[in-house]
Amino acid sequence: MFENIYKVNWYKLILDWLPTFLRKGILHKLSNAMISPIVAMFPLFMAQRKQGLLRMKHTYAVFSLRWRLNDVFDKYERRIRIVSALKFNGVYLYTEGEDDQYRSKTKWLGTVYLRNESELFSDYDFIVEIPNTNIDQLALAAEIEYFVLPSKRYKILIT
Repeated sequence: MFENIYKVNWYKLILDWLPTFLRKGILHKLSNAMISPIVAMFPLFMAQRKQGLLRMKHTYAVFSLRWRLNDVFDKYERRIRIVSALKFNGVYLYTEGEDDQYRSKTKWLGTVYLRNESELFSDYDFIVEIPNTNIDQLALAAEIEYFVLPSKRYKILIT
């Protein structure tokens, strides 16, 4: 909608800003020479602006992050996946503090472990699965760290 704001003919703009009696000769050429670095850097600014606008459209939510990573690193086949790192959910029975002294629930069960601690908890919050192609893992990690909250831990796994 506002893209026309950034379409600027710099040489015409500099000519319009010069007073009419100074628009010829050496001053016109000097002003064009002075504006040439801005004209050279303006496409770089527009490319950075486009990347910034694309980044602002995405959040740290899983579906948005997966979409962004596939757009940047695996545009056509879209094989990058984000999976939860938890293997199992913990099963809640009773704690000793909840036990009743008259009708004991833990007395007959004893100490029962359904899963050990390494199965219940993971060192990572999520795993990013990438295909075994030439994806730059440092750029991928930088892109993930840009979007993910600082408290989240992740692992990049090549499948």
